[in-house]
Amino acid sequence: MQQIKRVLPLALMCWFMGCATIGNYPGPSDYPAKWEWSLVESKNAPAVAQFQKLFFNAPDMNEALRTQLAQMLLDHPNNGHLHDMAAHLNELDGRPDKSWWHWAQASEI
Repeated sequence: MQQIKRVLPLALMCWFMGCATIGNYPGPSDYPAKWEWSLVESKNAPAVAQFQKLFFNAPDMNEALRTQLAQMLLDHPNNGHLHDMAAHLNELDGRPDKSWWHWAQASEI
């Protein structure tokens, strides 16, 4: 009973002063986005589909494939399939920061 008499005034004070409410914690609006997202639909590109088959069926990820992927990303910057392949390559290279960005772009298919 003695412990309750000691803790109860402190708990009541915290409750009435608002330090125990959920309103004091930061929410999503406290962390503004650093960039604007927009959904962009990519055009169908048969070259991308053909490259995707080559990419996932290739026995190894050689430099020619990486160079071709970089060029195709310049030609088709909004293509989600290309960003997906770039994300896989960045994961293999140990670059999760770049792969995260490419997967975010790929999700906008």
